[in-house]
Amino acid sequence: MELRRFFDRAVRASFRDLAIEDEPAAAYLADLLTRFARTENLFPRGVAVPRLETVVDMLLEIQAAWQDDLPHFHPEHEVTVRRHIGDYTLFMTGIFRERVERVRQRTQNRPPVRVTFLEWLDPPFACGHWTPELVQLAGGIDGHGRAGQPSRRLDWQEVLEWQPEAIVIACCGFTVERTLQDLPALERMPGWNDLPAVQRGAVFVTDGNAYFSRPGPRLADSLEWLAAQLERCNAPVASRV
Repeated sequence: MELRRFFDRAVRASFRDLAIEDEPAAAYLADLLTRFARTENLFPRGVAVPRLETVVDMLLEIQAAWQDDLPHFHPEHEVTVRRHIGDYTLFMTGIFRERVERVRQRTQNRPPVRVTFLEWLDPPFACGHWTPELVQLAGGIDGHGRAGQPSRRLDWQEVLEWQPEAIVIACCGFTVERTLQDLPALERMPGWNDLPAVQRGAVFVTDGNAYFSRPGPRLADSLEWLAAQLERCNAPVASRV
């Protein structure tokens, strides 16, 4: 109850500042914030999948609720899940924007880091779609990818000419452990050891499937991780993983 009262006061104070008078909306937002203050409530257990972590999972849950040939036929469950989708997207949209803005403010005055972001190693593929924009927000400039465009096969000469200060590897569909199995192929490329990123220890490997391969609210986590790595680029020694 203390947490509910805290959010109720905060929401109403914000509404007063914005000259908004809407009692039902204030109560709804206070309830929403209270419920999602416990992160397990963001991702409840489902029938179609063990844990509803994405909007896609939630839509599959709605579909499963109407499969009358299965023992979990509960069409009334659809209403609950649909409400959760609305609450979840409203909550995550607000939090996502706030987290992105915090990163942007932290990085906007830093000298940009030259980045080579790889989505595949053998052969090398540059990043695409939303990732170049994430790199920019995190305080870097990707020398190969274009925002809104598909990833593409990368000519290694492009990397040598770009002389990246940081190399980020997030292979699509691969865990860190699986990606490290293919890393020797990259390390055998001509000029690898002479790249500034390699000499500074600024080669960073992450789980591409978990952090960069799919759009969604978790990209805020991806952005924060990426900004932290680029911030470390000038350190004498940086972790590869």
